[in-house]
Amino acid sequence: EDLMIGTGYISYPWVSVFASPVYGNIGGYGGADAIIYCAAADIACTYIGHSLAKGEDFDGDGLSDILVGDKHRHTYGSEAGGAYLFPGGFLGSDMGSDEAHLILEGEHEGDKAGYAVSIAGDIDGDGLQDLLIGAPFESSVADTSGAMYLITDYTPGQLELTDATAKLV
Repeated sequence: EDLMIGTGYISYPWVSVFASPVYGNIGGYGGADAIIYCAAADIACTYIGHSLAKGEDFDGDGLSDILVGDKHRHTYGSEAGGAYLFPGGFLGSDMGSDEAHLILEGEHEGDKAGYAVSIAGDIDGDGLQDLLIGAPFESSVADTSGAMYLITDYTPGQLELTDATAKLV
């Protein structure tokens, strides 16, 4: 089973992914099999690795995928948040946030989408896993009441959470 460690709150956040047993102190990159990091070209990436999920196949390539939250991603305002879906099978090479197969963008400033993320199982019965993205401070119903977004369809690129399959408030 893989081990993932997200730093999320430091000046240069990253996610360390280990595919083999880890022993002792793993300070810094600590011999990780792969690193996921905020790419310089992705200026909206800020706290990648705040939340992490590994699960079965979401994108249909037959490999387990990695979902990484960034509650401060700021494409649509300060702390709108978001998440990144990385394909399975990239161990041995590092990946920047701009290489994610899918970038999920929070709706509004302050929502903090990506605070919690999950590869949640096959909710819609299509044979592929589905994603849940938590936004605890989303306030369309009441002040900071929160929302959970369900994403069941995969199209590579960028998806605004306003276009999610379902929004649970």
